[in-house]
Amino acid sequence: MIVLGFLMLVGVFVHSNQACKVAVIKCQMALMKKILPHIEIGYDQYGAVALSVEDYELFDFISDYVTEQCDLDWEDKTHKENEQGEVHIMYFSQKHSIKDVEGALLKLSPTEINDVYALNN
Repeated sequence: MIVLGFLMLVGVFVHSNQACKVAVIKCQMALMKKILPHIEIGYDQYGAVALSVEDYELFDFISDYVTEQCDLDWEDKTHKENEQGEVHIMYFSQKHSIKDVEGALLKLSPTEINDVYALNN
């Protein structure tokens, strides 16, 4: 009986912990700012710039652009599914400010972004 009570308590803690992680991710995503069609920018939990990009083709285009043409290094990437499809998030080196990343991306035309997005959607 004591073991069962302990397991139930642990289960509640694990469930609560998972709910907290989901809440943190949703909170972080809520703080993202839309800067171009299908692209949002913000910070991760460590203060590094995070860039959220809908669709893999657009992510690949943006990745090539920021690394090859803008010399902005990104260090990690995650992806998830939402109602619109897949969303890829790239995390930049902390040496890059949000102003640097956003400024580089705003040189792209919204029409060009929509054209690349339309390749798969």
